[in-house]
Amino acid sequence: MSNIVSFLTRVLFILLHRHTGFGNTTTLPVLSPQDILSLLDTSCVIALDPAASQDTMISLQSLSETAFHSEQRVTICVLSCSIPSCTWSRDHGLHFQWASPPTSTEQHAILFLRKVKDRTCLLPQPEVYPKGLPLPHGERDSLRSLLGFINEKCQTYRTLEGGLNLEGRQRLAVLNNLFTVAEVSDLDMEQVYNVNIPLNSTFKYDVASTDGKEFLFKHRKRSLPVCDRIPVPSQEDFVEKYLKRSKPVIIEGALADWPAMQTWTYDYLLKEYGSLRVHVKLAPNGVFEGCEKAQHFENFKNFTVPPSVRSQLKFPDLVVVRPATADVTFAEFLQMMQESSESRASAYLEYSSIPQYMPDMESDLNEFPFIKGLLTRKHLNLWLGDGNTLGKLHFDPFDNLLGQIKGRKEFIVFEPQSSAALYEGHIQEALLDFNKTSKTFQRRKVLDSTSMVMSPVDILRPDFKTFPMFSKAKPLNCTVGKGDVLFLPAFWWHEVQSYPSKKTGINLAVNFWYEPFLKKEFPCATCKLDINSFYRHLV
Repeated sequence: MSNIVSFLTRVLFILLHRHTGFGNTTTLPVLSPQDILSLLDTSCVIALDPAASQDTMISLQSLSETAFHSEQRVTICVLSCSIPSCTWSRDHGLHFQWASPPTSTEQHAILFLRKVKDRTCLLPQPEVYPKGLPLPHGERDSLRSLLGFINEKCQTYRTLEGGLNLEGRQRLAVLNNLFTVAEVSDLDMEQVYNVNIPLNSTFKYDVASTDGKEFLFKHRKRSLPVCDRIPVPSQEDFVEKYLKRSKPVIIEGALADWPAMQTWTYDYLLKEYGSLRVHVKLAPNGVFEGCEKAQHFENFKNFTVPPSVRSQLKFPDLVVVRPATADVTFAEFLQMMQESSESRASAYLEYSSIPQYMPDMESDLNEFPFIKGLLTRKHLNLWLGDGNTLGKLHFDPFDNLLGQIKGRKEFIVFEPQSSAALYEGHIQEALLDFNKTSKTFQRRKVLDSTSMVMSPVDILRPDFKTFPMFSKAKPLNCTVGKGDVLFLPAFWWHEVQSYPSKKTGINLAVNFWYEPFLKKEFPCATCKLDINSFYRHLV
């Protein structure tokens, strides 16, 4: 009630202000372009031209005092110079980003979006000056429509009275109801490796050695808490119980009507795609993209990391080892895959775009009814290997639906809220070379690039002294079998062990990556999930 009274009082003041011709005085702060640049790190800024019309001045002052009076993400001010004459620096004036061709060259106010930190590059970046969005103005633009424009562009959820609108209240309800593994288990990684805790088993092993740790973990995986397993859900149930909660789930029998389940045999794939050129990944012993010591690579001593970059690497002694690659025919890949069991070289077709390389395959896949018309697909990939591959711990910035056609995949997952315990950050990359004649790998070179999605933690051989926070991370086991689908929300960490089909000896899956419902900045161990503005309408 007090908010409504306050709002009505201000409206009466505005009406009086208009009818008495009270001049263009304002209580809004007067800021220079340089002041605005510093504010854009944390806030949207709406800047008024000092010669703006009285109606525009009053409208924005009203929004500042009511709708946004407690909103830290929006600042409304008056420019210390006129919009045409203002400059960020001597050579950079204020520029507009037009959504459509302007109907008038006169601009009363300009909106600058909050700067999103570029976390992708560790090198010093040149100053990029923001482009302003002209605010709508004129008699047709009411205070309410102006508020809607600012809410949309600044990702705020305010009412004219200053409270949260329905979208804002629903957003908070979603963010306060995100799933955590603690809801189903208190088991953490320290307990997993504590041989004095039985965990439904009397097994004991000396974990002083790294081999002992790996053996212990493989034995105890059966005791980890597991994902929900459900039949194909309605869209409403999927959205409310899993999508909005960022909760992994295995949907059993979701591929029952896929032609691929019957059609995609070894012989069929060889016949239809044998001559197709494919890009294959190669790694020793089936382990893909783990972390190793940088000093093991031949060019390490001669490779110089700029001090400004090295200071930002949490673990400058480590590298993410990218697999060797080979461009071969599909038939040659199948032969390499069969030979994997006889050599240390594992061949894997991963991240292989179906629309780009095998578009006719898509007719053998059916869209999931619980996702139809809901999320926007970004990628559709094929994954094919001998079923003995291990994808090391990482996250993907997409909502993922993985359909298992042959074999099974065991996902050990950790929630996004555990990113600090997984030591999220930049890790320098290195590249394997492969000698086709000797079928051996060489650690030739570290690279001048970094991974932003890999964890330096080896969950099979954890070093709790180097990574002490990992001891408190809580694991979840999501094992997806033939005909089932795993929904893995964006930013969930996962390590994936594949197992072959007993009948065919291969592991075959497809996955759909979607624009995520929940997003966060990355790499950033402390950044939190929030509603993706792309799906604001779903809130």
